[in-house]
Amino acid sequence: MTAALGAFATRDGHAAAVSARGVKQSFRGREILHDVDLVVEPGSFHGLIGPSGAGKTALLKVLYGARRAQAGEVSLLGRAPDGRDCALLARVGVQGAVSAFFSHATVWEHLSTVASLMGASQARAHQFLDQMGLGRLRDWRVELIPVGARRMLVLASAMVHHPEVLFLDEPMADLDTSERADLLDALDEARDEGTTVVCAARLLGELGTLCDAVSVLDEGRVVAVGPASSFVADSNRCLTPQLGRTASHRPRGRIGALDPMPGVLGSRGVLA
Repeated sequence: MTAALGAFATRDGHAAAVSARGVKQSFRGREILHDVDLVVEPGSFHGLIGPSGAGKTALLKVLYGARRAQAGEVSLLGRAPDGRDCALLARVGVQGAVSAFFSHATVWEHLSTVASLMGASQARAHQFLDQMGLGRLRDWRVELIPVGARRMLVLASAMVHHPEVLFLDEPMADLDTSERADLLDALDEARDEGTTVVCAARLLGELGTLCDAVSVLDEGRVVAVGPASSFVADSNRCLTPQLGRTASHRPRGRIGALDPMPGVLGSRGVLA
Protein backbone atom coordinates (compact mmCIF):
# COMPACT_ATOMS: atom_id res chain seq x y z
CA MET A 1 0.00 0.00 0.00
CA THR A 2 1.34 3.41 -0.94
CA ALA A 3 2.07 5.67 2.00
CA ALA A 4 1.43 9.41 2.14
CA LEU A 5 4.38 11.76 2.14
CA GLY A 6 2.93 13.96 4.82
CA ALA A 7 4.39 17.46 4.84
CA PHE A 8 6.49 17.22 1.67
CA ALA A 9 7.58 20.84 1.20
CA THR A 10 8.12 22.88 -1.97
CA ARG A 11 11.14 25.12 -2.48
CA ASP A 12 9.50 28.01 -0.63
CA GLY A 13 8.67 25.80 2.35
CA HIS A 14 4.93 25.34 1.67
CA ALA A 15 3.34 21.91 1.65
CA ALA A 16 3.02 20.52 -1.88
CA ALA A 17 -0.48 20.13 -3.32
CA VAL A 18 0.56 16.90 -5.06
CA SER A 19 3.80 15.00 -4.55
CA ALA A 20 5.40 11.65 -5.25
CA ARG A 21 8.68 10.07 -4.26
CA GLY A 22 10.19 6.89 -5.67
CA VAL A 23 6.93 5.77 -7.28
CA LYS A 24 7.04 2.49 -9.18
CA GLN A 25 4.22 0.84 -11.10
CA SER A 26 4.09 -2.27 -13.29
CA PHE A 27 1.56 -3.56 -15.80
CA ARG A 28 1.53 -7.17 -16.99
CA GLY A 29 5.01 -7.71 -15.68
CA ARG A 30 6.50 -4.60 -17.29
CA GLU A 31 7.55 -1.67 -15.14
CA ILE A 32 5.88 1.46 -16.52
CA LEU A 33 6.94 3.94 -13.81
CA HIS A 34 10.50 3.92 -12.52
CA ASP A 35 11.30 5.78 -9.28
CA VAL A 36 9.22 8.83 -10.24
CA ASP A 37 9.57 11.95 -8.10
CA LEU A 38 7.18 14.88 -8.49
CA VAL A 39 6.41 18.06 -6.56
CA VAL A 40 3.46 20.26 -7.60
CA GLU A 41 3.26 23.71 -6.05
CA PRO A 42 -0.13 24.78 -4.65
CA GLY A 43 -2.05 26.89 -7.17
CA SER A 44 0.33 26.07 -10.03
CA PHE A 45 -0.24 24.55 -13.47
CA HIS A 46 2.12 21.57 -13.84
CA GLY A 47 2.55 19.86 -17.21
CA LEU A 48 3.45 16.17 -17.54
CA ILE A 49 4.86 16.03 -21.06
CA GLY A 50 6.10 13.02 -23.02
CA PRO A 51 5.50 10.66 -25.94
CA SER A 52 2.82 7.96 -26.02
CA GLY A 53 3.76 5.17 -23.64
CA ALA A 54 5.90 7.43 -21.45
CA GLY A 55 3.77 6.69 -18.36
CA LYS A 56 1.84 9.95 -18.11
CA THR A 57 -1.62 8.42 -17.71
CA ALA A 58 -0.32 5.76 -15.31
CA LEU A 59 1.24 8.47 -13.15
CA LEU A 60 -1.94 10.55 -13.14
CA LYS A 61 -3.97 7.56 -11.95
CA VAL A 62 -1.53 6.94 -9.12
CA LEU A 63 -1.61 10.61 -8.12
CA TYR A 64 -5.40 10.81 -7.82
CA GLY A 65 -5.85 7.34 -6.35
CA ALA A 66 -7.37 5.31 -9.20
CA ARG A 67 -4.35 2.99 -8.88
CA ARG A 68 -2.01 2.25 -6.03
CA ALA A 69 1.71 2.49 -6.69
CA GLN A 70 3.56 -0.75 -6.04
CA ALA A 71 6.33 1.19 -4.32
CA GLY A 72 6.96 4.76 -3.25
CA GLU A 73 5.05 7.51 -1.50
CA VAL A 74 2.26 9.74 -2.80
CA SER A 75 0.48 12.71 -1.25
CA LEU A 76 -2.61 14.53 -2.51
CA LEU A 77 -3.62 17.55 -0.43
CA GLY A 78 -1.66 16.06 2.46
CA ARG A 79 -3.33 12.65 2.33
CA ALA A 80 -2.65 9.32 0.68
CA PRO A 81 -4.89 9.29 -2.42
CA ASP A 82 -7.61 6.66 -2.29
CA GLY A 83 -10.47 6.22 -4.75
CA ARG A 84 -12.75 5.36 -1.81
CA ASP A 85 -11.94 8.51 0.18
CA CYS A 86 -15.10 10.51 -0.52
CA ALA A 87 -13.96 13.54 1.48
CA LEU A 88 -10.78 13.79 -0.59
CA LEU A 89 -12.53 13.09 -3.91
CA ALA A 90 -14.89 16.01 -3.28
CA ARG A 91 -11.83 18.30 -3.33
CA VAL A 92 -10.47 16.91 -6.60
CA GLY A 93 -11.54 17.11 -10.25
CA VAL A 94 -10.64 14.37 -12.72
CA GLN A 95 -11.16 14.43 -16.47
CA GLY A 96 -13.01 11.15 -16.89
CA ALA A 97 -13.79 9.04 -19.92
CA VAL A 98 -16.16 10.37 -22.60
CA SER A 99 -18.32 7.30 -21.98
CA ALA A 100 -18.84 8.21 -18.30
CA PHE A 101 -22.05 10.11 -18.95
CA PHE A 102 -25.71 10.02 -18.12
CA SER A 103 -25.98 9.44 -21.85
CA HIS A 104 -29.78 9.61 -22.12
CA ALA A 105 -29.89 12.90 -20.22
CA THR A 106 -29.61 16.28 -21.88
CA VAL A 107 -26.39 18.26 -21.63
CA TRP A 108 -27.95 20.52 -19.00
CA GLU A 109 -29.43 17.62 -17.02
CA HIS A 110 -26.03 15.91 -16.95
CA LEU A 111 -24.03 18.94 -15.84
CA SER A 112 -26.60 20.11 -13.29
CA THR A 113 -26.73 16.60 -11.80
CA VAL A 114 -22.94 16.42 -11.52
CA ALA A 115 -22.94 19.85 -9.89
CA SER A 116 -25.54 18.74 -7.34
CA LEU A 117 -23.67 15.51 -6.55
CA MET A 118 -20.44 17.46 -6.01
CA GLY A 119 -22.03 20.18 -3.90
CA ALA A 120 -21.84 22.94 -6.52
CA SER A 121 -24.62 25.43 -7.19
CA GLN A 122 -26.86 25.44 -10.22
CA ALA A 123 -25.57 28.94 -10.95
CA ARG A 124 -22.08 27.45 -11.21
CA ALA A 125 -23.41 24.80 -13.61
CA HIS A 126 -25.01 27.53 -15.76
CA GLN A 127 -21.70 29.42 -15.77
CA PHE A 128 -19.78 26.41 -17.05
CA LEU A 129 -22.43 25.56 -19.61
CA ASP A 130 -21.83 28.94 -21.24
CA GLN A 131 -18.10 29.14 -20.55
CA MET A 132 -17.45 25.83 -22.27
CA GLY A 133 -19.53 26.75 -25.31
CA LEU A 134 -22.28 24.23 -24.51
CA GLY A 135 -25.21 26.61 -24.15
CA ARG A 136 -26.49 26.02 -27.68
CA LEU A 137 -26.57 22.26 -26.94
CA ARG A 138 -28.16 22.40 -23.49
CA ASP A 139 -31.32 20.53 -24.54
CA TRP A 140 -29.54 17.91 -26.68
CA ARG A 141 -29.20 14.39 -25.38
CA VAL A 142 -25.58 13.72 -24.46
CA GLU A 143 -25.31 10.70 -26.75
CA LEU A 144 -26.17 12.87 -29.78
CA ILE A 145 -23.74 15.76 -29.36
CA PRO A 146 -20.46 15.99 -31.37
CA VAL A 147 -17.24 14.45 -30.04
CA GLY A 148 -15.65 17.81 -29.27
CA ALA A 149 -18.71 18.91 -27.29
CA ARG A 150 -18.60 15.65 -25.33
CA ARG A 151 -14.99 16.38 -24.42
CA MET A 152 -15.99 19.86 -23.26
CA LEU A 153 -18.79 18.37 -21.16
CA VAL A 154 -16.30 15.97 -19.56
CA LEU A 155 -14.06 18.89 -18.70
CA ALA A 156 -16.94 21.01 -17.41
CA SER A 157 -18.01 18.10 -15.20
CA ALA A 158 -14.49 17.88 -13.73
CA MET A 159 -14.33 21.62 -13.00
CA VAL A 160 -17.87 22.59 -12.05
CA HIS A 161 -17.38 22.08 -8.28
CA HIS A 162 -14.24 24.30 -8.17
CA PRO A 163 -11.82 21.52 -7.18
CA GLU A 164 -8.66 22.31 -5.24
CA VAL A 165 -6.70 20.04 -7.59
CA LEU A 166 -7.65 19.27 -11.20
CA PHE A 167 -6.18 16.32 -13.15
CA LEU A 168 -6.31 16.43 -16.95
CA ASP A 169 -5.17 13.88 -19.54
CA GLU A 170 -4.74 15.21 -23.10
CA PRO A 171 -7.53 17.78 -22.62
CA MET A 172 -7.05 19.32 -26.08
CA ALA A 173 -7.74 16.08 -27.96
CA ASP A 174 -10.71 16.25 -30.39
CA LEU A 175 -11.31 19.97 -29.77
CA ASP A 176 -11.57 22.53 -32.56
CA THR A 177 -9.92 25.96 -32.40
CA SER A 178 -12.88 27.64 -30.72
CA GLU A 179 -13.25 24.87 -28.13
CA ARG A 180 -9.52 24.97 -27.34
CA ALA A 181 -9.75 28.72 -26.78
CA ASP A 182 -12.76 28.28 -24.46
CA LEU A 183 -10.90 25.60 -22.51
CA LEU A 184 -7.75 27.70 -22.16
CA ASP A 185 -9.78 30.60 -20.82
CA ALA A 186 -11.57 28.29 -18.34
CA LEU A 187 -8.24 26.83 -17.16
CA ASP A 188 -6.73 30.30 -16.88
CA GLU A 189 -9.65 31.38 -14.71
CA ALA A 190 -9.44 28.21 -12.60
CA ARG A 191 -5.77 28.89 -11.91
CA ASP A 192 -6.62 32.47 -10.93
CA GLU A 193 -9.16 31.02 -8.47
CA GLY A 194 -6.38 28.97 -6.84
CA THR A 195 -6.94 25.57 -8.44
CA THR A 196 -3.83 23.43 -8.81
CA VAL A 197 -3.74 21.76 -12.25
CA VAL A 198 -1.78 18.64 -13.21
CA CYS A 199 -2.06 18.12 -16.96
CA ALA A 200 -0.63 15.29 -19.08
CA ALA A 201 -0.03 15.89 -22.79
CA ARG A 202 2.26 14.75 -25.60
CA LEU A 203 3.04 18.34 -26.58
CA LEU A 204 3.15 21.61 -24.70
CA GLY A 205 1.27 23.42 -27.46
CA GLU A 206 -1.18 26.03 -26.21
CA LEU A 207 -0.89 24.55 -22.71
CA GLY A 208 2.65 25.89 -22.54
CA THR A 209 1.17 29.38 -22.14
CA LEU A 210 -0.43 28.25 -18.87
CA CYS A 211 2.24 25.94 -17.44
CA ASP A 212 4.30 27.16 -14.50
CA ALA A 213 6.42 24.01 -14.45
CA VAL A 214 6.98 20.97 -16.64
CA SER A 215 8.08 17.41 -15.89
CA VAL A 216 9.18 15.50 -18.98
CA LEU A 217 8.57 11.73 -18.91
CA ASP A 218 10.11 9.15 -21.21
CA GLU A 219 9.84 5.37 -20.75
CA GLY A 220 8.46 5.78 -17.24
CA ARG A 221 11.17 8.10 -15.96
CA VAL A 222 11.25 11.82 -15.28
CA VAL A 223 14.08 12.98 -17.53
CA ALA A 224 13.78 16.76 -17.07
CA VAL A 225 12.03 19.22 -14.75
CA GLY A 226 11.85 22.98 -14.95
CA PRO A 227 9.79 26.07 -15.78
CA ALA A 228 7.85 25.82 -19.02
CA SER A 229 9.73 28.81 -20.45
CA SER A 230 13.01 26.86 -20.26
CA PHE A 231 11.95 24.19 -22.77
CA VAL A 232 12.11 24.63 -26.55
CA ALA A 233 12.53 22.29 -29.52
CA ASP A 234 16.18 22.30 -30.56
CA SER A 235 17.64 21.40 -33.96
CA ASN A 236 17.42 17.70 -33.08
CA ARG A 237 13.71 18.15 -32.25
CA CYS A 238 14.26 17.10 -28.64
CA LEU A 239 12.93 19.00 -25.65
CA THR A 240 15.92 20.82 -24.14
CA PRO A 241 16.49 23.74 -21.75
CA GLN A 242 16.73 27.16 -23.32
CA LEU A 243 19.03 29.44 -21.33
CA GLY A 244 18.49 33.14 -20.84
CA ARG A 245 14.92 33.29 -22.14
CA THR A 246 12.31 35.01 -20.04
CA ALA A 247 8.91 33.44 -19.58
CA SER A 248 6.20 34.64 -21.93
CA HIS A 249 2.60 35.07 -20.78
CA ARG A 250 -0.52 34.56 -22.84
CA PRO A 251 -2.78 37.62 -22.93
CA ARG A 252 -6.06 37.25 -21.13
CA GLY A 253 -9.23 36.54 -23.10
CA ARG A 254 -9.93 34.50 -26.20
CA ILE A 255 -6.85 33.14 -27.95
CA GLY A 256 -5.85 34.63 -31.27
CA ALA A 257 -2.67 33.16 -32.74
CA LEU A 258 -1.56 29.85 -31.30
CA ASP A 259 1.93 29.45 -29.86
CA PRO A 260 4.63 27.22 -31.38
CA MET A 261 4.45 23.62 -30.22
CA PRO A 262 7.69 22.24 -28.75
CA GLY A 263 7.94 18.50 -29.39
CA VAL A 264 9.10 15.57 -27.32
CA LEU A 265 10.93 12.62 -28.80
CA GLY A 266 10.65 9.05 -27.65
CA SER A 267 13.65 6.73 -27.47
CA ARG A 268 13.12 5.69 -31.11
CA GLY A 269 13.47 9.26 -32.31
CA VAL A 270 9.85 9.55 -33.46
CA LEU A 271 8.09 12.84 -32.85
CA ALA A 272 5.28 12.29 -30.36
